Amino acid sequence: MVKKISSAEYIYTLQFDYIETYSLLRGAEYEAFMSKDDEEFKNLHERKKRGAILIPGEEKRYLELFKPKEDPVLINDKNEFHWSSEKIGFFKRSEPRAQTLIEILNTEIDEVPKWRCPPVFRDALVFYDGNQQIVSVLNICFGCENLMNKPLGFLIADSKTYSLLRQFLTDLGHKIEPAN
Repeated sequence: MVKKISSAEYIYTLQFDYIETYSLLRGAEYEAFMSKDDEEFKNLHERKKRGAILIPGEEKRYLELFKPKEDPVLINDKNEFHWSSEKIGFFKRSEPRAQTLIEILNTEIDEVPKWRCPPVFRDALVFYDGNQQIVSVLNICFGCENLMNKPLGFLIADSKTYSLLRQFLTDLGHKIEPAN
C-alpha cells in the first residue's frame, strides 16, 4: 500500500531554486475544444441508452468520444506541458512569495477535505533546480480540494491549505473559480 504524505512532508523534502505557477483547462479555446464533440457523443449515447445497436464505425467513434480527451495534469508522461497551460507566476526560493507558499503547504492538518468528485487540476506549481530542470510538479484541484504529484500520488492537506493556496494563486493572477 502506498503511504500518502502530507503537503508539509512534500515541501520539506524538495530542493528547488525557483517556482513557476501555471493555469490550465480554462478559457474560450479550451471550452470550444471540449464541447466540439459533445453533440455527437450525446446522440450516440442516447441511441445506446434506448437499446439501439450501433454499427461498427459508430461504436468505435462512441468509444473514442467516451474516453477522456486530455491527460488531466500539467505535464504528461512525455514531459510535455498541457496545450492549454499558461504560465502565470515566477519567483525564486529566496523571495518572500516562496516563503509564503512553503508556510501554506506547512499548514497543520486538522480537517482533511473528503470530496468524492474526480479532480480537475486547473492549477499547478512547478519547482525547478538551478539548472532549469524540473524537480517536481504539484497539480491542484480547488473543486474537490486535491493535491497530486506524479509519482507520489495524492497528498494530504488541511482544508485551510486550499483556501490559502487559492488566495495566493489568485493574488498572482490565476483566474480561479470562486469556492462553492
